[in-house]
Amino acid sequence: FASFGGAARFARGALDRRTAPYDSDSLRCCEATLAWGPFRTDAYIFTRQWGNEAAAGDGVFSYPTGIAVDSAGDVYVTDNWNNDVQKFTADGAFLLRWGGAGSGDAQFDSPEKIAVDEDGYVYVVDGGNNRVQKFAPDGSFVLKWGSEGVGDGEFRSPVGVAASGGAVYVTDGLNN
Repeated sequence: FASFGGAARFARGALDRRTAPYDSDSLRCCEATLAWGPFRTDAYIFTRQWGNEAAAGDGVFSYPTGIAVDSAGDVYVTDNWNNDVQKFTADGAFLLRWGGAGSGDAQFDSPEKIAVDEDGYVYVVDGGNNRVQKFAPDGSFVLKWGSEGVGDGEFRSPVGVAASGGAVYVTDGLNN
């Protein structure tokens, strides 16, 4: 059990290889490990948290909205108000940060959810820009798709993303 200050709240979140939920519903990232309860029911036990509230900066969050874990156990967090993505080790050590406010490549306007595919590519739903952006594991921009609209490949409020088997799935709150 390790704590780096503050209270932890748990919500449904991404699961890593150890089936540990990460909470993006607070201003910190939290990890829990699966353990057996007294009657052999699954229970999660708090193990650590990291990050603090701040306006912007490495390892701090203003309004984290999405979280994903890659096959190596590294954790990616989107921050809606800071318009960035941060990458951490499974132990919570800061690795890198990319993004910033705007509509250019590798810029965001309210990034929402995030996913990592089997090859380590990172997909970020860029809600305010009505698009999805794809990044390499080192944060370098690869490509983007989508624009505002109601046609095929267009979004009005993309909010969720998942990647599996070479496919990318996007939920769009207003193009239902």
